[in-house]
Amino acid sequence: MNKTKQKIIDKSLALFNDNGFSNISQRTISDHLKISPGNLTYHFKKKDDILEYLYFEMVAELNKVFGEFEEHGKSVENTVRIFKILLNTRYKYRFVFLEFVNLTRTNPKIAKDYRALSKQRTEDMKKLFKGFESKDIISKGAAKAGFKEAFERASKVWEMYLPYTVLKEGKLTSKTYIKQLNAFFDELEPFFTKKGKTSLTECLG
Repeated sequence: MNKTKQKIIDKSLALFNDNGFSNISQRTISDHLKISPGNLTYHFKKKDDILEYLYFEMVAELNKVFGEFEEHGKSVENTVRIFKILLNTRYKYRFVFLEFVNLTRTNPKIAKDYRALSKQRTEDMKKLFKGFESKDIISKGAAKAGFKEAFERASKVWEMYLPYTVLKEGKLTSKTYIKQLNAFFDELEPFFTKKGKTSLTECLG
């Protein structure tokens, strides 16, 4: 990638995160970079082209992190550590999650990819927690006791926590992500064994 294109990506990400995707025009981006609008459209014809580049860049980073589950996510400690990395990545691209409903409504390409990605992520998490059951971290028979429903609630917390926090508190802080992680595991913690609860408490602090 040439330097100008990288500068456009970096500045766009910062502007979208600080002001919202819908509030930033291509003209705003070019003005902040002190380049001509034509120079910007040479690299990205539409603002949605920048959006798609950032979205798929984010997906690639998240895929890399999720790959660690297969190799390292065999314990509560490593799982919490990987979840923290996921949260950092989501924060890096936070505008996507703050405006997610509108972005998927107006960009079919992103909507289609997200649906497929979400389905795969759900299966990945099911495998992870199924493994926890075999390691006596989650109670045997948890699925019959309502774990599936609890996981669905936890997933909604994971997806909607950031926009909810902005609506309620007006901003995101460093504590937001700690609270989000705790809220996610709060839904699942009742299904952990004593051993699992001890490990979870130690990891979440």
